[in-house]
Amino acid sequence: MIGAVIGDITGSVREFTDVKLAHRRQVVLLPEDGFFTDDTVMTCAVASAVRHWQALPADEQTGERFRSGLVGRMQAMGRQYPGRGYGGRFAQWLASDDPRPYNSLGNGSAMRVSPISFLARSRAECETLARWSAEVTHNHPEGIKGAVCTALLGYLARSEKDKTLLRAAAAAFYPELAEPDFTVEELHRTYRFTEWCPYTVPQALACFLEAESFAGAIVNCIYIGGDCDTTGAIAGGVAQAYYGVPRELADRAREILRRDDAPGEILRILAEMPE
Repeated sequence: MIGAVIGDITGSVREFTDVKLAHRRQVVLLPEDGFFTDDTVMTCAVASAVRHWQALPADEQTGERFRSGLVGRMQAMGRQYPGRGYGGRFAQWLASDDPRPYNSLGNGSAMRVSPISFLARSRAECETLARWSAEVTHNHPEGIKGAVCTALLGYLARSEKDKTLLRAAAAAFYPELAEPDFTVEELHRTYRFTEWCPYTVPQALACFLEAESFAGAIVNCIYIGGDCDTTGAIAGGVAQAYYGVPRELADRAREILRRDDAPGEILRILAEMPE
C-alpha cells in the first residue's frame, strides 16, 4: 500500500498542471512540496475496513457487513482529514447522515483499492472485496470495473512476474491495453486530464506494464500527465506488488507523512500493512 501513497504524493504537485514534462528525467519522486491527498486517506480507510472484516467470524463476513464497515471508516477518515482534494459529490457523501452510492464512474474506486491486492486471501475474495469497495459510492459498472481490474492486477502481480500474462489479464477488462499503439509515449502525446475510470485505469496500468522498476511506473504516470496523483496511486499499488518498494522511497514517504499526518492515523494503518 505504501506504493500507492508514493504515487499519490509524487503526483500531487502535478495534478492540475496543463504543461507536460518534456522528459522522464524531469520527474522528481516525492518532491519536497508533495503532499498526500484524498487518494491516500481513502486507501487507508479501505485497508482498515478489510482488516476489520477479515477478523470477523466467518459467518459474519458478509457483503453487508463489509460495506457498512467501509462506509463508517471512509466517513470517519474523511472527517478526520478534511480538505484533501475530495470531489464535490464525494465530499457531500462524506458529510451525509445517509450516505448512498451515486452511480459514479469516477476513478476514486480504483485509487483506493490497492490494500485489497495485498490482504485478499484468494482471487475470488480479491474480486469480491474490490467490487464491494466500489459499490458504496461508485456503483456504475465502469466504477466497479476499474476497482476490480486494479485490485486483481495487484493481486496477480504478487506472484506472477510475466508481464505478458499480466497485460492479458488487464486487457480482459480494457482491450486497448492489447493494442500496439497504446503506449506511454503515445499517451504522453495525446492524454488529457480526466477523472473517469475508463480513461484513467488503463492509462495507469500501461505506465506500470511498460516500466522496468517501481520508480519507473510512477515516473511514467507523471510523464503522461493528467490526474497524476490518482494514476500514480493506481500504478504505484500494482508496481509495489510486482517489484516491491525501494527502502529509501518508503522511508522518504513516511517522512512526508510524519510532517503532515497530524492525527497519525495514516501512519498507524500503514504500519499494519504488508510491504
